[in-house]
Amino acid sequence: MKPEISIVTATYNRAHILPDTINSVCSQSFKNWEHIIIDDGSTDNTADVVAGFMKTDSRIKYIPLEKNTGQSNAMNKGIKEANASLIAFIDSDDKLHPKYLKNQKSFFKNHPKSGLCYVGADYYSNNKHTHTVHPQVSGNLEKFLFTNLKGLGSSSSITVREFVFKKAGYFDTLMPSQKDLDFLVRVARLFPIGYIDNCNTIMRSDSDNRISDNAKSIIEGEIIFINKYENRIKELGLYHHVARKLARKYALYQKNLPMAYRYLLKSIKSKPTYLYAYLYAFKLPMLYLKRKI
Repeated sequence: MKPEISIVTATYNRAHILPDTINSVCSQSFKNWEHIIIDDGSTDNTADVVAGFMKTDSRIKYIPLEKNTGQSNAMNKGIKEANASLIAFIDSDDKLHPKYLKNQKSFFKNHPKSGLCYVGADYYSNNKHTHTVHPQVSGNLEKFLFTNLKGLGSSSSITVREFVFKKAGYFDTLMPSQKDLDFLVRVARLFPIGYIDNCNTIMRSDSDNRISDNAKSIIEGEIIFINKYENRIKELGLYHHVARKLARKYALYQKNLPMAYRYLLKSIKSKPTYLYAYLYAFKLPMLYLKRKI
């Protein structure tokens, strides 16, 4: 039987926590799925771990890559290997809610024009809940995504119609970070995006090899993102706001005042009447001196 939903997991040296991720897929109330695990050049015993699951469940597929090529490339490989009309993602340190696939399937059946659907994310560290991310917004989200300069949680929180990738493109392998945001804005320009409550994905914020823990990589990704979509951001009348937010991040997280003021100047030039930017001329030094959290 052809699967109705393909779940893609890109993993690298996480054999010690990967079983929790796979078990969360196997425990789904919706059963007609395939789980495609792309091993991005792991040097641990990931292959043995997955082989143990494959012995008892033919829905699990294992595709090893010869060398580490990066998460985006591994995810794109999984998308191209998928056989279903709906494609979901779960990172190798996260877990799906037991009704995640069932609710996604129901949503797309009832919303034929939507190209992507997402859920909230519950973050845990040392097995303790730390915070929840759930924007709870839906519809035309392009302006929302550009305004906030962040995605909707994580790729572990989204399910996408297969044909959307052909129209919006795949994950950009050149992005050092912000790959989810980059993909989402391309989808949002073409399709409505939906939100489902009460089936949040569980995220581990204490696992290793997380791009989200690298402040330098995040800033680099945001710069590439802003330059990539600069014309579109200006078309939407948001460049002054976006440049000011990046100035703040340079001062607070990168401790780089020259770059912070460079982007603040871009914000002011973009919209001279944007009074909030002038306030930041005095606020940036305070952010610079503030201890990073």
